[in-house]
Amino acid sequence: MKIAIIGLGHVDGILPLALEMAKKDHNIYIYFLFNQKHKIESIINFQHTRVKNGFVNRDRVKKILGPRINKSLNDKININIFILNSPKIYDYKNIILLYRLSRKVISQNFDVVNINGNNVLEGFLHLFLRNMPRIHTIHDPLPHSGEGGRFALQRNLLLSKMNTEFVFHADALQKQYKEVFKVDPDRMHSILYGSLDFYKLFKTNGAIKSEDPVILFYGRIAKYKGIEYLVKAFKIVQKEVPKINLIIAGRGDFYFDVKKIYNNKNIKIENRYMDNKELVSLIQKAWLVVCPYTDATQSGVVLTSYAFNTPVVATNVGGIPEVVIDNETGVLVPPKNSQALAEALARLINNAEEISRMEKNIEQVKKDGKISWNKIANQTLKVYQKAIRSS
Repeated sequence: MKIAIIGLGHVDGILPLALEMAKKDHNIYIYFLFNQKHKIESIINFQHTRVKNGFVNRDRVKKILGPRINKSLNDKININIFILNSPKIYDYKNIILLYRLSRKVISQNFDVVNINGNNVLEGFLHLFLRNMPRIHTIHDPLPHSGEGGRFALQRNLLLSKMNTEFVFHADALQKQYKEVFKVDPDRMHSILYGSLDFYKLFKTNGAIKSEDPVILFYGRIAKYKGIEYLVKAFKIVQKEVPKINLIIAGRGDFYFDVKKIYNNKNIKIENRYMDNKELVSLIQKAWLVVCPYTDATQSGVVLTSYAFNTPVVATNVGGIPEVVIDNETGVLVPPKNSQALAEALARLINNAEEISRMEKNIEQVKKDGKISWNKIANQTLKVYQKAIRSS
């Protein structure tokens, strides 16, 4: 098959999927969309690089990707970067640009197009590409609590009316979308995310697991992340394990009083954007990664941590229980329950053999379990074939 993937974000997940499909002799073209206001997405950051609207020339694309990513891709995939004028839906220049992109895609005679991710302009892509077999990969069927619910619901309602196949990264998310938007179940497919191994390209040779136990929270600071419950849990564990440390790394506005946190010498806050090397160094040092979310869809944090075989303690919400296998690759606890979270953290911190066992389990489930990219690629290709048959 000749396949086009239009990436509305999620660079770190699209690349390993595309590579795995390319191994099966499929011809893969990727079109990553950015805009002049936002040129950072997971493993790619060219925020300070001046580029014109539209297609970025091939030499500049290679420079943006950098030598590590280029070497790992080894020219097996045709990667394009396309720049929109702004993130606004009412910017007429964006509509013209998306029309140009769509005409280019149509001219390439692809067998199927996979729009991956959500963007306020995705409806125009479906309109302009309406005569092509299409799949839309939806990462967030419903908005996170406290995050622009009405607009996101309207956007997903519009998307649900499109003549396309839908892919979700968990059974729970597929069920959620079906219940809210009443989509034909035959057009909906659940395919898990794999380990985000591209982050291993940014490993630091000197970074090793910390001698004293380190618990790591990383990612965007937002209300649904449940950080206040983690802080309470940490204080409980700290009474039992005085040398334990907590790192909270990520940018965003704290939504609760953090004065007491700064007074705790065992809690370190890095409230800023972390580049790839910094983030990977933190994961390499951590004993455990914790995701204390009050609600969730799936979690890129879990699958980034799995790239380094780091066990995850997470709440039992959204699609997380489908990738965090309780007591095998991590531990699941109820949301908003600091006591249960503290008990899970303490149990693992006090049992190095248990952490080691989980690390081995993660490696195994990546190799031939439900999050192996080979299995995910085969499932995705079946959806592509269905879209072609249905067109």
